[in-house]
Amino acid sequence: MGFMISGRWDVTVQGLRREYASWFEFTDEGGTITGSFVGIEGSVRPMAEVGFEGDELFFRLPPQYEKHEGDLVFRGRLVDGRIEGETIDEDGNWIRFSAVPAPSLSYKDGVEWGEPVNLIQGDLDNWELRYPEGT
Repeated sequence: MGFMISGRWDVTVQGLRREYASWFEFTDEGGTITGSFVGIEGSVRPMAEVGFEGDELFFRLPPQYEKHEGDLVFRGRLVDGRIEGETIDEDGNWIRFSAVPAPSLSYKDGVEWGEPVNLIQGDLDNWELRYPEGT
């Protein structure tokens, strides 16, 4: 089953307040499945455990910047080339996620860059705090 999930996956998590993007990658090396994860915040990090219980995929990893009491836990099934499943949010609620295989991004020589895009308007009015009440 590991070979069927090998590769990078683009993930959409249906949070209670809003949906957000995530990313994970699985590698099958001689029958041992390992994984990496990027959540709503933070950087890529290894999964602590990846496995199958019947046809259900599960993985877990410790929080990085997320406000979780314990490990982040994901479980799901391969459905029509997607991974559909659930994860636990910071308040302990089970929420849905859907993952699709990430497109292959090949390197191209001779890239011509356009004009830079300003993501920050001098006063940050176009940015929203994730935790407005503080940390």
